[in-house]
Amino acid sequence: ERAFHHLTWKWRADVLPRGGDECARGQGDSAAVVYVTWKRALRWYALKFVWSAVGTKGSVCDRKRNPFVAQDTIILETGGPLGVWRTETIDLDAQFHAHFGDDEIPDLQGLGLMTDGDQTRSESSADYGGFALSP
Repeated sequence: ERAFHHLTWKWRADVLPRGGDECARGQGDSAAVVYVTWKRALRWYALKFVWSAVGTKGSVCDRKRNPFVAQDTIILETGGPLGVWRTETIDLDAQFHAHFGDDEIPDLQGLGLMTDGDQTRSESSADYGGFALSP
C-alpha cells in the first residue's frame, strides 16, 4: 500500500519567459515546472505540471509514449499576477489514472523542479516551497 496519494506545494512566477507556451513548437519554456515521477520495471511515468507564460490553462500536451517513458505536460497556471504565491494540490492517483489509464499505480519515485527559458531565449524565474505529500 502506497503511503502518499496527494501532493501540495506553493509556487510563484517572478519572470515569465517571453511567449513561453509548452504546447507550441519551439516555445516550450515555463516560469515554473514541477515533475512528478513513478517507475514500474523499466518504464518511467512522468507528469510535468507547468506555470506557462501564455499557454492555455488546463491544456495537456507534449505526450510521449514509448516502452521506457510515458509523459504528459499539464498547464496548471498561466500568466500573472507575478510575485503572488499560488497553492496547488494534486490527487496523484487521479492524475495517474487520467493520464496513463492504468489501474495499478507504481511507487512514487520523486519530484523535480525546473525553470526554463532556453527555447524563447528569455529570462524566466520562479520560487517554490511548501512541498508536502499526504495520504
